[in-house]
Amino acid sequence: MIPKEKFDAHLISGGKRGPNWFKSTSPYGYNIAECISALVKEIRFGQEEDAVFWGHQVAISGHDAEKFLWEILRVHSIEECGLANPGAITTITDTMHLYFDLPERDDRRYAMLAFAVCYLSRSKKTRYSNELFTKMICQLRDGDYNKQIPDRAIDVHLKKGREMGRGHNHYLTVASVLVNEDDSFPKQVREWLVERSEKFENKS
Repeated sequence: MIPKEKFDAHLISGGKRGPNWFKSTSPYGYNIAECISALVKEIRFGQEEDAVFWGHQVAISGHDAEKFLWEILRVHSIEECGLANPGAITTITDTMHLYFDLPERDDRRYAMLAFAVCYLSRSKKTRYSNELFTKMICQLRDGDYNKQIPDRAIDVHLKKGREMGRGHNHYLTVASVLVNEDDSFPKQVREWLVERSEKFENKS
């Protein structure tokens, strides 16, 4: 038998954006901003038991805290798991929906939360896409980023491409080429389209 939870969190208003988590405390007296930080760090380090504890402290601190908690978990699934586990966002979002489908203060909710936290703690992780974006933003704001539109982008879909005489054959053989293409699919259809485009464009 799980003892009845206490729900007397001390939340300090933060204005239009909801409670000020830096000044608010969970029902057990933990600073909520620190709980959130601890949750993320323990997930990163794979310390699932501690991560579940800190997540629970946030979850029992009111509806706004629950919403913010699941926002953090969903963002984490992209920023921290990312390309190493691209399915993480779907798993976490599905679990979140089940969590909120259950009645408020239903202890089964916390089993859903524990699953999500353990899942993220055990998941393969990479911050590569997040770091790549951060690098790009820093270079852009530092004035060190000056990209040119690649030549292959100037295709039949653009007026400039059509003025350069680039038609469907250019599109099929240059602009729509796939890197890391799945080679298990047949190439005959594309070959037929390329052959047709060559005949059509040679006539015109």
